[in-house]
Amino acid sequence: NNWFKLIFTCLGISLGLALFITTRSYSDTILSYVSEQTQFKSFTNLTIKSRSGNISFEQYNQLTQSPFINHIVAKIEKTGKVYNHQKSTFEAIRIIGIDMINIPADGPITTDLNDIESLFSPPYRAMANNLSNISNNNVLTIKVNNDDLAIPVIATEPFKYNKENILFLDLVAFYDYFPTINKLSEIDIKVEKQHIDAMKRELDTQFSNLYILSPDQHAKSAKKLSDSFSINLIFLSSFAILVSILI
Repeated sequence: NNWFKLIFTCLGISLGLALFITTRSYSDTILSYVSEQTQFKSFTNLTIKSRSGNISFEQYNQLTQSPFINHIVAKIEKTGKVYNHQKSTFEAIRIIGIDMINIPADGPITTDLNDIESLFSPPYRAMANNLSNISNNNVLTIKVNNDDLAIPVIATEPFKYNKENILFLDLVAFYDYFPTINKLSEIDIKVEKQHIDAMKRELDTQFSNLYILSPDQHAKSAKKLSDSFSINLIFLSSFAILVSILI
């Protein structure tokens, strides 16, 4: 019994300390990553999302008439695989269609004026990061539903974010490459601080399935989930110590 008590006590204490330190560090890392990634992808101060995951074009057109919205950028997103020429393998990539014409000039991505026309005219070109790994002669090989798509990209990288592969297409180009998709994923909006509450009320009144999210709220939600996970693990270690006491 003494041996079992000693084993469970040591296990509980070491497990508890290790899990607490690890999960707290992991939680802070999640907060930093989600905050950075969300702010990078957001072109305004607020994002409208749908509880069902889909926003219709009709809803978007109605939102463009809101007196509280100063700027609006429609977005659609899907995942795919891109060929990494350095590793000779396919890896994940986020394919994001955005209303390029409405991106604020001080947004997270910019490009040379000489390249802008190629974003809107066939053959549509795109903007992507990590080009040194995934571009071959300024063309990306994208695998979607077992089909390979060759998507030309602008030669110069418009942004330096490298935590994951991201491809930006204009909305028209996105729907041309993926004609079976007929929805939006989310909508970035710019609303003055004093009008945010009124905007939320308008959204609740007209669109019960839509809600507003800010980048920092997204990060805090992820951190809350991580903290909850940490507490559960610490409970398990405490349970091990309790077992050792009762033996």
